[in-house]
Amino acid sequence: MVALVVSSSAGFAGAWVLLSVALCVLPIRAIVDVSEKSKVAFYQADSSKTAWIVVLAIGLIFSPLGLFSACYYYFGVRNRVERFQKSLDA
Repeated sequence: MVALVVSSSAGFAGAWVLLSVALCVLPIRAIVDVSEKSKVAFYQADSSKTAWIVVLAIGLIFSPLGLFSACYYYFGVRNRVERFQKSLDA
């Protein structure tokens, strides 16, 4: 019985560690991705490079906000910016 409690506690702690790492890594990776793109591509995509870096950095401090903003960037804004970035690179 004690082994079952200890092993489930370890699994639960492991899940928290994974969640904590994800809450930090996703916004950091998004900041790196934003910094690699051109300011012009963000302007053409009706967005702001500076604003995204600030939002993601603040979100990094407040973890749930960082996860939400990183997901919004990856699934909403990044594709538009990539399209314009490719046209600038060509």
